[in-house]
Amino acid sequence: MRLDIIAKTLLVNMGAILFFSGIYYSLKDDFVNINDPTTPLKLIDFINLGLTIQSTIGISNIYPTGVGATTIMMIHEFITMPSLFISGYLIHTL
Repeated sequence: MRLDIIAKTLLVNMGAILFFSGIYYSLKDDFVNINDPTTPLKLIDFINLGLTIQSTIGISNIYPTGVGATTIMMIHEFITMPSLFISGYLIHTL
């Protein structure tokens, strides 16, 4: 039963990462690569961004330049914060 809860939690987190990565990719003109601003951004860059936001690491090579992209990033963090507490609780109870 506990593995079922952990699997569902992982699936929800992975779904959120992919969902928000798709939104970031659709707003790719509002993002800049820190290392090379002339390099076009790829989908994998936005999956990396979604993963760093979801895991609260916060280290990425791209950052938002527009208000819309910044707002979506803030919403992503606020939505995923409860899932981090749930994941911590599950790990603690095992």
